[in-house]
Amino acid sequence: WMDEAMIATIHGWCQRMLLEHAFATGGLFERTLVTDQQDLIAETLRDYWRKHCYGRPLAEARCIREVAASPQALQDKLSEWLKRRDAQLCYQGQPLDGACLQTALATRIGQRAAEEAARGLWREGREGIEDQLRVLRPNLNGRVHGSAKPEGFEQVLDEIAAWSEGGQAPTQLPKFARGAFVFKKNAPVQTEPEHPVYDALATWQQSLQATDANNPNAPPSLEACLLAHAAHWLAEELPRRLRLRAEMGFDELLSELAAALTPADDSPNAQTQAAALAAT
Repeated sequence: WMDEAMIATIHGWCQRMLLEHAFATGGLFERTLVTDQQDLIAETLRDYWRKHCYGRPLAEARCIREVAASPQALQDKLSEWLKRRDAQLCYQGQPLDGACLQTALATRIGQRAAEEAARGLWREGREGIEDQLRVLRPNLNGRVHGSAKPEGFEQVLDEIAAWSEGGQAPTQLPKFARGAFVFKKNAPVQTEPEHPVYDALATWQQSLQATDANNPNAPPSLEACLLAHAAHWLAEELPRRLRLRAEMGFDELLSELAAALTPADDSPNAQTQAAALAAT
């Protein structure tokens, strides 16, 4: 009898069970095993992009593009999850289903608006602000503000000016926010300058700190929410498309057989079918 025993991998055995017991497992009687689903995943994510990203307001679309600039970029970020589509995406130990996406977008739009407000104030009052800071420079902590030498401080001011025109924020910029100035210990001046731009910078920095990953009370990041939203949609849409094509992948082999063996339906008929399947 050993000569007649079947030798199979776990996936091969699952496939045989699903095909031989298609009625009991709620599957199709003829299905093709697809070992490479990359093209179907890419196509499905392109449809996700069209359905959930294209039609958004411009401000939301810009925020999404900060996280993933294209469907391919989104697929790359989901690459680890795609290897285990039964896994639950989490953020700081809490499961995510993507419902937080709209809130995260609103938060990011608010942060962008706060930055633009600060940019505008600096741009409009640049000459007066820079003169004010040049006078204050000898009293500032040189390491924190890049103000140890006049020429170095001028470079910092030029970088901030470039930021006000839409460039990258220099590392010293947050230290020019209200409440963040650092003075030399024995400097004669210990008072922060007066201008609305310093308050605007503080508002912007506070909005960023509220969502900083190092903040234990921070809500899920925009990236985490977008990935969870896409993963939740893909987890429902991909099996549906596979069934329409009469195909299944390795994940479907395991998940469908597991669902048949442990049905959510408590009816006697479902439990009887599950018991019969387990006995084979």
